[in-house]
Amino acid sequence: MSVDEPDGTDVRTRFEVEDKGVGILGDELEKIFESFEQGWASAHPQYGGTGLGLTISRELVEFIGGEIWMESELGKGSTFYFTAHFDVDTA
Repeated sequence: MSVDEPDGTDVRTRFEVEDKGVGILGDELEKIFESFEQGWASAHPQYGGTGLGLTISRELVEFIGGEIWMESELGKGSTFYFTAHFDVDTA
């Protein structure tokens, strides 16, 4: 987690989560935040899941005015990032 300097009444935080799993192919990165999308599920069915976790994460992050994205390298894992903006109490 990192925190930017407050900008008036707002502060931006950035969170980073590393996953040392199998990684995701570059052309799958665009789709991975879509509902029921698992990207690599056909190649790795043992991991299971519904394909909703990242969709829900995106909706929550966007609801609080942030952004979410990821970087990934097949065979090395993925890093997920998201930002959130919070009001600064000036009282």
